[in-house]
Amino acid sequence: MQFTELNLVAQNELISPKANVSLFEQGIRCRIEVFALNADALIEQIQKQDVVDMVESLELKLIELSHLLNDAKMLRDITQS
Repeated sequence: MQFTELNLVAQNELISPKANVSLFEQGIRCRIEVFALNADALIEQIQKQDVVDMVESLELKLIELSHLLNDAKMLRDITQS
C-alpha cells in the first residue's frame, strides 16, 4: 500500500459514521438527479435506434435503477436503526 492510500485510509477512519451516512445519502441524491437528466437523452437515443438497441438500453437503465433502489433501501434501513 502506498503512502497516499494509507493517508486516505487514515482520513476515512477519522470521519464519523454520521458523516459517512450523509455522504452516502448525498451520493444517492446525485445519482437520482443524473438518472433523471439522462432520461431525456435515453428518449432521443431510443428514437434513433432499432428495437434491439432500444431493448439493450432499457435493460441497462433497469439495472442502473435497480442498484439505485437497493442503495436507497440500504440508506432507509441505516437511518431507521
